[in-house]
Amino acid sequence: MRTARAPSAIVLALALAGCVSLLPKSKPAQLYRFELPPSASVAPAPTATTILLGDIGFTPASEGDQILTVRGDEAAYIAAARWVSPARRLFEAAIRDAFARDGGNVRLLAQGELAPAAFVLKLDVRRFEVDYAGDEPTVRIDVFAALSAARGAPGERTRTFSAAVPASANRVSAIVPAFDAAVAHVAGDLTAWVAAG
Repeated sequence: MRTARAPSAIVLALALAGCVSLLPKSKPAQLYRFELPPSASVAPAPTATTILLGDIGFTPASEGDQILTVRGDEAAYIAAARWVSPARRLFEAAIRDAFARDGGNVRLLAQGELAPAAFVLKLDVRRFEVDYAGDEPTVRIDVFAALSAARGAPGERTRTFSAAVPASANRVSAIVPAFDAAVAHVAGDLTAWVAAG
């Protein structure tokens, strides 16, 4: 009795294994990242003002690795397309890169760097999406920035930076370069504002 059950169990396991291999495979997602325009890195001046970049706030719907689209009150993610890592991390890397290249007399402290900072820069990304309100998809980014003294000195400067870059076509291969341009625009304006003091 026991010997009859063992072969039938083996046959059933082999049959199930064969079924698993016949199931349709999902198409892998295409991965994207930001490509900022090439620029030579500029070494900060010896007397550069050091700034600590605080945690970057991001809207929950767009902080992950999916590409958010909106049309009126409807929101959706682009199918089979993802950022190579969460948008929050890619955006922070782009900001750090912008300061390294164009910061002039400002130096962002590296993550984990134990050095005194003169100022703290806080960013809140309030919009990071593809807007389908018009005739063509438009990448829209809104970032609220607050710059304050690190040692509790009074005074804080704030400003909102925005970019709206239309995609050349309604396809991912055209939308991603629009994100590149929008991120570069916001990063450039932000670094100039901080450097201007």
